[in-house]
Amino acid sequence: MGDTASVAVSRTPWWLEFLVLLALLAVYLLIRHFAFHKLSLAIANGRLLLAVEHHFGVAPEVSLNRWLTSCTWLGKVASGFYDLAALAITPPVAIFIWFRGRPVSEVARNEMVISLLIAFAVFAIFPVAPPRLVDGQFISIGGQGTSVGSWYLDYFDQLDQLAALPSIHVISACWCFSSIWKLAASRIAKRIAVLIGGGYIAVTSFVVMATANHYLLDVLAGIGTATLAVVVVGWLFPLSLRFKEAKIV
Repeated sequence: MGDTASVAVSRTPWWLEFLVLLALLAVYLLIRHFAFHKLSLAIANGRLLLAVEHHFGVAPEVSLNRWLTSCTWLGKVASGFYDLAALAITPPVAIFIWFRGRPVSEVARNEMVISLLIAFAVFAIFPVAPPRLVDGQFISIGGQGTSVGSWYLDYFDQLDQLAALPSIHVISACWCFSSIWKLAASRIAKRIAVLIGGGYIAVTSFVVMATANHYLLDVLAGIGTATLAVVVVGWLFPLSLRFKEAKIV
């Protein structure tokens, strides 16, 4: 019986995790508040991103946007996915990870914090407006009244006018995939995590571009930001763990 006795799971206090979330939200809103006067710069930076993509022959946003707007029902689904997916998927994953306890929850939380802080720094230094505000070729699908989340669309539309690069939607999708993959113990479970997580990232990338909310470079930057956060935490976390062990000793 002693060998099979359950071991209590160590978790960080839920209120501490909540305070971290509130602090991140406060930083984001603060950046958005003081950056509103940079809208003209954000539009210019958006045009720069489009010019760079066209220069290298990789600018799928217009084609994806036109195709999506030609399919009304799919446009409604994509708009609703853009408005609600991150809110409907990321928090449950975060709660599930928290219940798994340390050290997995701490690693996942640190990866999210670092990736968001990187994104916030870019928003402040290099604001970028979404394609729907930059080029008249794009149709804002969410702004056509097709959005499931239209009740708060106007508010968040104002917040996101300077925060296209990198895509937080893509960062969130990458974080969910990374977190679930870490918990997958068997080879089959990891393959399933790759299939589902990779599909989530792919669908998110398609939706954010087709709805004229992000550029291809935003998607790549989102993936790069999430990857960088994993690398940084992978380097820092074992070091911090050794500090804790040394303190205990």
